[in-house]
Amino acid sequence: MEDTSTTSKIAKVLEYLKDGKWHTVEELREKMEVNENQIQQIIAFLSEYNFIIANQAEKKVKLEEAIQKFLTQTATSEGTSNLYKPSKKPCPFQ
Repeated sequence: MEDTSTTSKIAKVLEYLKDGKWHTVEELREKMEVNENQIQQIIAFLSEYNFIIANQAEKKVKLEEAIQKFLTQTATSEGTSNLYKPSKKPCPFQ
């Protein structure tokens, strides 16, 4: 299990990437105030679990579209009494 500080750093990266734009690895490293090894580990983790799309040639990353949509919807729902808003799609298990 990840320690709290690593989990916190991952959460900060996800929050920063929530705008859906491409960001350079260097930009992330500077904004998150982590070293090169730490940002590489975070990016590897997020990439392995398909949270981000990585452009290796340009050393840029952005959130995978479904993750970005989820985080945006979660953020706009915070503070409301109805955090769950039913989907219009039927449950796949029915």
